[in-house]
Amino acid sequence: MHTVHELSPKQREIREREEHILEIARQMFFEEGYYNLTMGKIAKRIHCANGTVYLHFPCKEDIIVALAERAHERRYVMLRRSMAFRGSSRERLLAFSLAGEYYARLHPGDMLLMKTITRSFREKVSAERGKRFEELEQRIINYLMRMVHQAVTEGDLVLRPGSTVGRSRESTSSPSSTTRTWWCARQSTAACRPPAWAWHSAAGHCRPPPRKTTARCSASIR
Repeated sequence: MHTVHELSPKQREIREREEHILEIARQMFFEEGYYNLTMGKIAKRIHCANGTVYLHFPCKEDIIVALAERAHERRYVMLRRSMAFRGSSRERLLAFSLAGEYYARLHPGDMLLMKTITRSFREKVSAERGKRFEELEQRIINYLMRMVHQAVTEGDLVLRPGSTVGRSRESTSSPSSTTRTWWCARQSTAACRPPAWAWHSAAGHCRPPPRKTTARCSASIR
């Protein structure tokens, strides 16, 4: 990726215009909402032709995902602080949960952007941008996977015989989140219902495990 100093005047102009489009689109998103936002309205607000906006983004969904990508990056910075915490798996899960919760409170606008990205929404996003956004999500999911496996190894999460630590991913348009990923002990013969503490959502809400609880999906916390 070129730095700003390495860009030609034309490339710099294109980048600045794209930044301006994103800035205006973000403002309009919060003013009018997703359904009332259109490419034509964005073009009118920045005083350019519709085609100019389409040169940068094929649809409004790509614009919103581009904004959500930046929100994910900002959120990841805070989550990384919790990832650096040295403690038991229980303490690290709690630190991770609190970091996500604090970010949600500090940046409700970012959370609203990410909640907009439902399953049906993703179908409208270009393949390249959609893949990039999923990679950002997966980065956090992979870290959570490692923590849960560590919890099993250290004995903080106890599984019944025949159970495994599994992952389930669900896209929803519920107020709490748009992409909810939970980790739980899953029986191979039945669907697993996630314990209340064991899910991590795009909205940044994750509840820490209680000291002694037997989860409904064949897992218990010590």
